[in-house]
Amino acid sequence: MASLLSWALSDIGQKRTSNEDCFFNSDKHGLFIVADGMGGHLGGEEASKTAIETSSLFIINSLESHNTPDIQAILDEAVNKSAEEVFSQSKSCPNLRGMGTTLSMMAIMNNQAFIAHIGDSRIYCLRDNKLKLLTADHSLVNEQVMAGLLSEDDARKSSLRNIITRAIGQTQSVNADKLTIKIQPNDVFLLCSDGLNGMLKDEEIESIIAKNHPSIAIKYLIEQANAKGGNDNITAILVKVVC
Repeated sequence: MASLLSWALSDIGQKRTSNEDCFFNSDKHGLFIVADGMGGHLGGEEASKTAIETSSLFIINSLESHNTPDIQAILDEAVNKSAEEVFSQSKSCPNLRGMGTTLSMMAIMNNQAFIAHIGDSRIYCLRDNKLKLLTADHSLVNEQVMAGLLSEDDARKSSLRNIITRAIGQTQSVNADKLTIKIQPNDVFLLCSDGLNGMLKDEEIESIIAKNHPSIAIKYLIEQANAKGGNDNITAILVKVVC
Protein backbone atom coordinates (compact mmCIF):
# COMPACT_ATOMS: atom_id res chain seq x y z
CA MET A 1 0.00 0.00 0.00
CA ALA A 2 1.40 3.38 -1.03
CA SER A 3 2.11 6.03 1.58
CA LEU A 4 0.96 9.55 0.69
CA LEU A 5 1.85 13.06 1.80
CA SER A 6 -0.06 16.11 0.63
CA TRP A 7 0.20 19.90 0.87
CA ALA A 8 -2.61 22.33 -0.02
CA LEU A 9 -2.90 26.11 -0.37
CA SER A 10 -5.57 28.50 -1.62
CA ASP A 11 -5.06 32.21 -2.29
CA ILE A 12 -7.49 34.97 -3.24
CA GLY A 13 -5.14 36.26 -5.98
CA GLN A 14 -4.57 39.88 -6.96
CA LYS A 15 -7.84 40.83 -8.68
CA ARG A 16 -10.71 39.12 -6.79
CA THR A 17 -12.47 40.34 -3.65
CA SER A 18 -13.41 36.84 -2.47
CA ASN A 19 -12.16 33.28 -2.84
CA GLU A 20 -14.62 31.02 -4.70
CA ASP A 21 -12.21 28.06 -4.74
CA CYS A 22 -12.53 25.21 -2.28
CA PHE A 23 -10.46 22.07 -1.68
CA PHE A 24 -10.26 18.86 0.32
CA ASN A 25 -7.18 16.76 1.05
CA SER A 26 -6.91 13.68 3.24
CA ASP A 27 -3.77 11.55 3.24
CA LYS A 28 -5.58 9.09 5.52
CA HIS A 29 -8.31 8.44 2.95
CA GLY A 30 -6.13 9.03 -0.12
CA LEU A 31 -8.68 11.58 -1.31
CA PHE A 32 -7.97 14.95 -2.93
CA ILE A 33 -10.49 17.37 -4.50
CA VAL A 34 -10.44 20.87 -6.01
CA ALA A 35 -13.49 22.95 -6.92
CA ASP A 36 -13.62 26.39 -8.56
CA GLY A 37 -17.00 28.08 -8.09
CA MET A 38 -18.87 30.22 -10.60
CA GLY A 39 -21.90 32.48 -10.38
CA GLY A 40 -20.75 35.56 -8.51
CA HIS A 41 -19.46 36.05 -4.98
CA LEU A 42 -22.23 34.24 -3.08
CA GLY A 43 -23.02 31.63 -5.72
CA GLY A 44 -19.46 30.64 -6.51
CA GLU A 45 -18.47 30.22 -2.88
CA GLU A 46 -21.60 28.21 -2.08
CA ALA A 47 -21.31 25.99 -5.17
CA SER A 48 -17.68 24.98 -4.59
CA LYS A 49 -18.21 24.48 -0.84
CA THR A 50 -21.34 22.37 -1.42
CA ALA A 51 -19.64 20.22 -4.07
CA ILE A 52 -16.60 19.59 -1.87
CA GLU A 53 -18.64 18.76 1.23
CA THR A 54 -21.13 16.55 -0.63
CA SER A 55 -18.55 14.60 -2.61
CA SER A 56 -15.96 14.10 0.15
CA LEU A 57 -18.55 12.94 2.70
CA PHE A 58 -20.16 10.52 0.25
CA ILE A 59 -16.83 9.05 -0.86
CA ILE A 60 -15.46 8.57 2.67
CA ASN A 61 -18.70 6.99 3.91
CA SER A 62 -18.78 4.70 0.88
CA LEU A 63 -15.17 3.60 1.27
CA GLU A 64 -15.62 2.88 4.95
CA SER A 65 -18.80 0.85 4.44
CA HIS A 66 -17.47 -1.48 1.71
CA ASN A 67 -14.76 -4.12 2.07
CA THR A 68 -13.99 -4.12 -1.66
CA PRO A 69 -15.35 -0.82 -3.00
CA ASP A 70 -15.67 0.00 -6.69
CA ILE A 71 -13.72 3.23 -6.34
CA GLN A 72 -14.37 4.62 -9.81
CA ALA A 73 -18.12 4.01 -9.46
CA ILE A 74 -18.06 5.74 -6.06
CA LEU A 75 -16.33 8.81 -7.53
CA ASP A 76 -18.81 8.91 -10.40
CA GLU A 77 -21.77 8.76 -8.00
CA ALA A 78 -20.16 11.45 -5.83
CA VAL A 79 -19.96 13.76 -8.85
CA ASN A 80 -23.65 13.28 -9.57
CA LYS A 81 -24.69 13.74 -5.94
CA SER A 82 -22.75 17.01 -5.96
CA ALA A 83 -24.40 18.07 -9.22
CA GLU A 84 -27.85 17.29 -7.85
CA GLU A 85 -27.22 19.22 -4.62
CA VAL A 86 -25.77 22.32 -6.29
CA PHE A 87 -28.52 22.31 -8.94
CA SER A 88 -31.20 22.00 -6.24
CA GLN A 89 -29.80 24.89 -4.21
CA SER A 90 -29.48 27.02 -7.34
CA LYS A 91 -33.16 26.49 -8.16
CA SER A 92 -34.48 27.00 -4.63
CA CYS A 93 -32.58 30.18 -3.71
CA PRO A 94 -32.88 33.30 -5.92
CA ASN A 95 -29.50 34.62 -4.74
CA LEU A 96 -27.82 31.45 -5.98
CA ARG A 97 -29.45 31.16 -9.40
CA GLY A 98 -27.03 30.04 -12.10
CA MET A 99 -24.26 29.03 -9.71
CA GLY A 100 -21.94 26.18 -10.61
CA THR A 101 -18.48 24.79 -10.00
CA THR A 102 -15.72 22.70 -11.46
CA LEU A 103 -14.93 19.48 -9.62
CA SER A 104 -11.71 17.51 -10.05
CA MET A 105 -11.11 14.62 -7.68
CA MET A 106 -8.54 11.88 -7.22
CA ALA A 107 -8.62 8.85 -4.92
CA ILE A 108 -5.35 6.94 -4.51
CA MET A 109 -5.60 3.37 -3.26
CA ASN A 110 -4.60 -0.15 -4.26
CA ASN A 111 -1.56 1.40 -6.01
CA GLN A 112 -3.80 3.23 -8.45
CA ALA A 113 -5.02 6.80 -8.88
CA PHE A 114 -8.71 7.04 -9.72
CA ILE A 115 -9.81 10.35 -11.25
CA ALA A 116 -13.19 11.96 -11.94
CA HIS A 117 -13.26 15.40 -13.54
CA ILE A 118 -15.71 18.13 -14.54
CA GLY A 119 -14.78 21.65 -15.72
CA ASP A 120 -11.44 23.37 -16.26
CA SER A 121 -9.62 22.73 -13.00
CA ARG A 122 -6.76 20.32 -13.67
CA ILE A 123 -4.91 17.24 -12.44
CA TYR A 124 -1.27 16.68 -13.43
CA CYS A 125 1.32 14.01 -12.65
CA LEU A 126 5.05 14.69 -12.36
CA ARG A 127 6.94 11.44 -13.01
CA ASP A 128 10.68 11.28 -13.61
CA ASN A 129 10.69 15.11 -13.60
CA LYS A 130 8.26 15.24 -16.54
CA LEU A 131 4.85 16.84 -16.07
CA LYS A 132 1.83 15.27 -17.76
CA LEU A 133 -1.67 16.74 -17.85
CA LEU A 134 -4.14 13.96 -16.97
CA THR A 135 -7.42 15.86 -17.46
CA ALA A 136 -8.95 17.77 -20.36
CA ASP A 137 -10.49 21.22 -19.84
CA HIS A 138 -14.23 21.37 -20.44
CA SER A 139 -14.01 24.82 -21.95
CA LEU A 140 -14.86 26.51 -25.23
CA VAL A 141 -11.25 27.45 -25.98
CA ASN A 142 -10.00 23.91 -25.35
CA GLU A 143 -12.60 22.57 -27.78
CA GLN A 144 -11.25 25.08 -30.31
CA VAL A 145 -7.66 23.97 -29.59
CA MET A 146 -8.62 20.30 -30.01
CA ALA A 147 -10.33 21.14 -33.31
CA GLY A 148 -7.20 22.91 -34.56
CA LEU A 149 -8.94 26.30 -34.64
CA LEU A 150 -6.82 27.90 -31.94
CA SER A 151 -3.25 27.53 -30.72
CA GLU A 152 -2.58 26.92 -27.01
CA ASP A 153 -0.90 30.32 -26.71
CA ASP A 154 -3.89 32.04 -28.31
CA ALA A 155 -6.23 30.08 -26.04
CA ARG A 156 -4.44 31.45 -22.97
CA LYS A 157 -5.12 35.02 -24.18
CA SER A 158 -8.63 34.49 -25.52
CA SER A 159 -11.48 36.56 -24.07
CA LEU A 160 -13.57 33.36 -24.20
CA ARG A 161 -11.25 31.30 -21.99
CA ASN A 162 -13.63 31.45 -19.00
CA ILE A 163 -16.56 29.85 -20.85
CA ILE A 164 -17.05 26.40 -19.32
CA THR A 165 -18.87 23.76 -21.36
CA ARG A 166 -19.44 21.25 -18.54
CA ALA A 167 -19.85 22.05 -14.85
CA ILE A 168 -21.44 20.91 -11.61
CA GLY A 169 -24.80 22.63 -11.12
CA GLN A 170 -25.87 23.18 -14.72
CA THR A 171 -28.07 20.07 -14.65
CA GLN A 172 -29.16 17.51 -12.04
CA SER A 173 -26.69 14.97 -13.39
CA VAL A 174 -23.47 15.27 -15.34
CA ASN A 175 -21.08 12.98 -17.20
CA ALA A 176 -17.63 13.11 -15.62
CA ASP A 177 -14.41 12.24 -17.40
CA LYS A 178 -12.90 9.16 -15.73
CA LEU A 179 -9.33 7.90 -15.67
CA THR A 180 -7.35 5.29 -13.74
CA ILE A 181 -3.54 5.14 -13.75
CA LYS A 182 -1.04 2.97 -11.90
CA ILE A 183 1.03 5.02 -9.47
CA GLN A 184 4.78 4.79 -8.98
CA PRO A 185 7.05 5.72 -6.04
CA ASN A 186 7.99 9.43 -6.07
CA ASP A 187 5.08 10.41 -8.33
CA VAL A 188 3.88 13.91 -7.50
CA PHE A 189 0.31 14.83 -8.41
CA LEU A 190 -0.95 18.39 -8.74
CA LEU A 191 -4.62 19.33 -8.52
CA CYS A 192 -5.26 23.01 -9.23
CA SER A 193 -7.81 25.62 -10.19
CA ASP A 194 -7.28 27.57 -13.40
CA GLY A 195 -6.01 30.51 -11.38
CA LEU A 196 -2.71 28.61 -11.31
CA ASN A 197 -2.36 27.16 -14.81
CA GLY A 198 -3.91 30.29 -16.30
CA MET A 199 -0.94 32.27 -15.02
CA LEU A 200 1.86 29.69 -15.35
CA LYS A 201 2.70 27.59 -18.38
CA ASP A 202 3.04 23.85 -17.90
CA GLU A 203 6.82 24.01 -18.31
CA GLU A 204 7.01 26.59 -15.51
CA ILE A 205 4.87 24.40 -13.25
CA GLU A 206 7.06 21.40 -14.13
CA SER A 207 10.25 23.25 -13.24
CA ILE A 208 8.95 24.45 -9.88
CA ILE A 209 7.71 21.02 -8.77
CA ALA A 210 10.74 19.13 -10.10
CA LYS A 211 13.29 21.40 -8.43
CA ASN A 212 11.69 21.84 -5.00
CA HIS A 213 10.33 19.79 -2.13
CA PRO A 214 6.51 19.83 -2.37
CA SER A 215 6.19 21.89 0.82
CA ILE A 216 8.29 24.61 -0.85
CA ALA A 217 6.99 24.07 -4.39
CA ILE A 218 3.36 24.71 -3.46
CA LYS A 219 4.19 28.08 -1.92
CA TYR A 220 6.32 29.01 -4.92
CA LEU A 221 3.53 28.04 -7.34
CA ILE A 222 1.11 30.42 -5.58
CA GLU A 223 3.72 33.18 -5.37
CA GLN A 224 4.60 32.94 -9.05
CA ALA A 225 0.94 32.89 -10.16
CA ASN A 226 0.41 36.07 -8.15
CA ALA A 227 3.60 37.62 -9.51
CA LYS A 228 2.36 36.99 -13.07
CA GLY A 229 -0.90 38.82 -12.39
CA GLY A 230 -2.99 36.69 -10.04
CA ASN A 231 -6.08 37.28 -12.16
CA ASP A 232 -8.14 34.65 -10.35
CA ASN A 233 -8.27 32.69 -7.11
CA ILE A 234 -5.38 30.22 -6.95
CA THR A 235 -5.68 26.78 -5.39
CA ALA A 236 -3.23 23.89 -5.49
CA ILE A 237 -2.82 20.48 -3.87
CA LEU A 238 0.43 18.56 -4.21
CA VAL A 239 0.37 14.83 -3.42
CA LYS A 240 3.57 12.79 -3.21
CA VAL A 241 3.68 9.00 -3.38
CA VAL A 242 6.30 8.26 -0.73
CA CYS A 243 6.57 4.49 -1.17
